[in-house]
Amino acid sequence: MMIEEKATKHALPNFVQTSLTSMAESRMVWPDDHVAVQRIDECIMDLIVVNMLPYSVVEGEAFKRLKIGDPLGAHRYKVKSEKYYRTTLMPATYDKVVKHVTNLLQEATWISFTTDGWSNPTKSCSLLSFTGHFIHDAVWRKVILSVTVLEQDHDGKYLASKLCEAMTKWEIAEKIHVGVRDNAANMKLAMRLAGVADIGCMSHTLQLVLRDALFTQTSVEVVIKKARKIVTHLKHSEQACRHLVEHQQTVKTPEHSLLQDVETRWNGMYLMLERLVEQRKAVNLYSVQRSGIDSFSLAEWELAARVVKILKPFYTATLEICVDDACISVVILLVSNLNNMLNTTAADQGLKQMKATL
Repeated sequence: MMIEEKATKHALPNFVQTSLTSMAESRMVWPDDHVAVQRIDECIMDLIVVNMLPYSVVEGEAFKRLKIGDPLGAHRYKVKSEKYYRTTLMPATYDKVVKHVTNLLQEATWISFTTDGWSNPTKSCSLLSFTGHFIHDAVWRKVILSVTVLEQDHDGKYLASKLCEAMTKWEIAEKIHVGVRDNAANMKLAMRLAGVADIGCMSHTLQLVLRDALFTQTSVEVVIKKARKIVTHLKHSEQACRHLVEHQQTVKTPEHSLLQDVETRWNGMYLMLERLVEQRKAVNLYSVQRSGIDSFSLAEWELAARVVKILKPFYTATLEICVDDACISVVILLVSNLNNMLNTTAADQGLKQMKATL
């Protein structure tokens, strides 16, 4: 009995000592080379890259409150500064991704690409994108291979040099199947000078067709301008919005908000007119009982309805081709369907001239 008691007394200090050591270790901040720290850093870098967040997100108060690594216990993980992710981890991550993408491109048999130019929101520079599309292990892949700052006039020769730079950098010049571009003359020339089989973007082509054949008609322009004024008034006034809802309830039309278009996009004009035609009774009632808008005349409402009817197949076609997995073969079917739709029939009262123009 005494031997057991002695053994217990001797064992107790060791047990206490072990507990104190474990407690001290549990409160230690992990070093930067700790496997848990490296994994957490990689996850944070993924968060920044995938969600396109600013590096400064790691210095925000809400981010620090997450207590990453041990949410319920001690702060064993020390959050790095934005400079660390920007200057240390991002270059390493970029190199890793480049290596992976290079391997994918090397294994691909054929590669097509899409390219487009635009100005950044600050208008301080213009950019040219180069996106590769290919099949790998029976899976369709899309990778943005470059976004280049354009520092000279955007003539065909200069754009061709930028396209060739991208193809050379990724060593895919011999694998290019086709390039998809907009319909600008300088881009067409660039493709020809770069020696690339090319095709125009169908969505852009449809936009040009509709702009030149339909939206330049004086009567249609008048209706669109008038529609914008109506929508602007009814959308940007809280009181007007409330009264419109009351009129929608009175005439039993869907309680939908009106839609404002974007002048550079024809599909926005279509959606604006479509919603206005749907809300015809409510808008007319509003214009009769309240001031602020000049509603359409009977002839203008009929014209708006005809424009909507004409544009609907074009809008549907645009939705089908403006998806990531759209195939070039679908263009043939869509163009054929649109041409069939434009054939005039005896029932096309008021639509024959529009169809003929398109």
